[in-house]
Amino acid sequence: MRFELHINVEDYIAFNIYHATHNKQAKKYYVLSRLLMPIFSACAIIIFLVAKASISLLLTEIVVLAAISVYYCVHYPKMFEKRLRQHIQKQDLSQLFHADETIEFTDTEVISATTGETTRTAYANLGELYVTDDYLYLYKNAISAFILPKRCLHGQTEELLQFLHEKK
Repeated sequence: MRFELHINVEDYIAFNIYHATHNKQAKKYYVLSRLLMPIFSACAIIIFLVAKASISLLLTEIVVLAAISVYYCVHYPKMFEKRLRQHIQKQDLSQLFHADETIEFTDTEVISATTGETTRTAYANLGELYVTDDYLYLYKNAISAFILPKRCLHGQTEELLQFLHEKK
């Protein structure tokens, strides 16, 4: 099977968000970052308790910091995506991903061809395969994957999935 892939910035951002929220190592950082405000708030409350602050000041602090912490936890995914978008858009996109790529799934390996470069990866050397509503992510290593937008698979998604499951 051979596919012409056309990856855009949105595809790359979607992969990075998926990776941050599903990869074991990246997810630890994501969860820790999401819990920083509640941890900070708990520390501030403990400091006020140790300093023997007045009850009214302590209650006000608890209410305000709890509200801020809840807001932060709820809105963190959107804030994370916004920071990620800003970071990616500051980069030289040609260095981050190949916009046009031809990928071929043969009986023994995956052949990826971009402008001036061809790579061959045996199925035994590939990592996990993840399926979302819009993409297939076939990991090459812990942080890099073939981004396969379903729109580029021309209705052959199920056929490709079955083929890859047989090879893995």
